[in-house]
Amino acid sequence: MKLQHRNHRAKRGSGGNAMQLCRAMILACGMSVLYWTHQSESSSLLLVQQPRHTSLSQSNQDCCALARQESLGFFQDITDATWRRQQARARRTSLFMMDDSPQHQHSTTAAFLHKPHRWYFRNLQPDFSCPHVERIGVAPHRKNKNDARWTCDPDRLLTKQPQSCLIYSIAHAKSKLHWEQDMVERYGHVCEIHILYPGATSGIPKTWNVTQQQPPSQQFQFHDATLRSSAGPTQGNHSSSTATWTFAQMVQRLGHQNRRTLDILKLDCGDEDACEWTTFSDWILPPPLAQDVPQQQQQQELVTPPIFQMIRQLLLTTNGLPVVVVPAQQQEHQHNPPADALTLFTALRHNGYAMFAKEPDLQVQGANVHFGFVQLHPAFFG
Repeated sequence: MKLQHRNHRAKRGSGGNAMQLCRAMILACGMSVLYWTHQSESSSLLLVQQPRHTSLSQSNQDCCALARQESLGFFQDITDATWRRQQARARRTSLFMMDDSPQHQHSTTAAFLHKPHRWYFRNLQPDFSCPHVERIGVAPHRKNKNDARWTCDPDRLLTKQPQSCLIYSIAHAKSKLHWEQDMVERYGHVCEIHILYPGATSGIPKTWNVTQQQPPSQQFQFHDATLRSSAGPTQGNHSSSTATWTFAQMVQRLGHQNRRTLDILKLDCGDEDACEWTTFSDWILPPPLAQDVPQQQQQQELVTPPIFQMIRQLLLTTNGLPVVVVPAQQQEHQHNPPADALTLFTALRHNGYAMFAKEPDLQVQGANVHFGFVQLHPAFFG
């Protein structure tokens, strides 16, 4: 009886051990399955997430594609969302609150011809904001800051290849050249800078005062010259030694006829010349003719394309308002007529120029105005 009981206990013990072993094996298999399932899911997750990471990387690269495209490569770091806000602002900003020219004899704004500050106050508001606009010409050692100008993101010039940066400044004889001096100090080592300055027979005017080490002379040059229209004589009184160049002659004499881009054109001809009104059609395309003009006449009105494919930035000073002596009814049909205010600023908008700065010259009660424009693709304005 005892022996049978012992055998029964042994059998039950061996059966219990087998059951425990089986349970352990099942548990181990289950844990193994869970481990490999987790590993497989992790691997699958990595495989799924990998393209998503690449997509995000591509998205980061393309975040500024719209600004890069419509700024013609100038702005590389403005997001599409910010650019669309800029675009919406520009499209709802009208150039003129008064859409008739103050030069026309029967214009309702003709009274502003002799009070230009009132006309400028009511028209032409900035429609664009540069991320890093800077007032150049206000260095601490400059006593008079009136020649300073707002400039759009000037440090972007430092990213250009050597010898590829080109700047023209058309100055008048009374200019202090503060903007030009600061530009030479800061960017003369990367930019080729040419300054038309009437009376600069000695090469450098007496007002020139560059404190830092000057760049090589071939990088900036003075020219005793002034700008005139290709369609008319030079205005103003200048020395017999002062040359008078059209825009095309200037480009050819300076050896830039094969250059495609002018990075900055600063145009401040002064009250005597006021060449901004007479020369603009030499460096940008005029606005399109009215749709009711016959096609034959439109072909006759075709003008020579501008010399530079792009003038990246325009710093323009307007001197009052031009007096147009041609009757209003004849201006639309005259070849290369004298520009009035509407024609000039409409042409700038037509060529994609967005206004980022407007500063009245308070020394003349706001009759003269300093504008800043950056060239964008015309699609920016819709």
